[in-house]
Amino acid sequence: MATNSAKVYRELEIEPIGAQGCAGSAQGRIALESFLPYQLSVIASRVSRGLARLYAVRFDLTVPEWRIMTVLGRFPGISANEVCELTAMDKVRVSRGVARLLQFERIRRVSDPSDRRRSKLYLSDAGQTVYEQIIPVAHAYEDKLMAGLDENEVRTLENLLGKIESGVAAIGNEGFGLACGMDNGANGAAPRGRYNRH
Repeated sequence: MATNSAKVYRELEIEPIGAQGCAGSAQGRIALESFLPYQLSVIASRVSRGLARLYAVRFDLTVPEWRIMTVLGRFPGISANEVCELTAMDKVRVSRGVARLLQFERIRRVSDPSDRRRSKLYLSDAGQTVYEQIIPVAHAYEDKLMAGLDENEVRTLENLLGKIESGVAAIGNEGFGLACGMDNGANGAAPRGRYNRH
């Protein structure tokens, strides 16, 4: 990521300020090219944007829509709230995506007989057809994305991503301040963790 960031800096003809020794700041600056949350965010955005272009051209789907369809293909009959949880999208994006997919009859909504306040979402026949066309496109994109990794590296990556996801969940469950130890600072300053090189 650091190499890619340096390339972007050159292409934009910009020069980053050094991460350490920033005047007027006790914590210095964040070196974005080696700051993991930033790296993950940029990679996720670029992957999502690449898939979005494919799905927009071939299937007339927005990012929220193809995420919703993909989740329903894997977990038919879940609610909109469960879609939010599984896709990490907010309720507004999911609601708009569901509304458009219903409008174009790519999904269908069924009232839950055990709870009338809850609706279940399913792919329609037309939606299932689109979903089956999405699968090989998604797999081809993933294969291209992972082409530079061997099997051991893929397993290692999956393991590391799982650990990072667990860390994200822990922060969400405990609250940022508690999970990161910020509530225990002697003078209110955020502690520098073992991974914090910035």
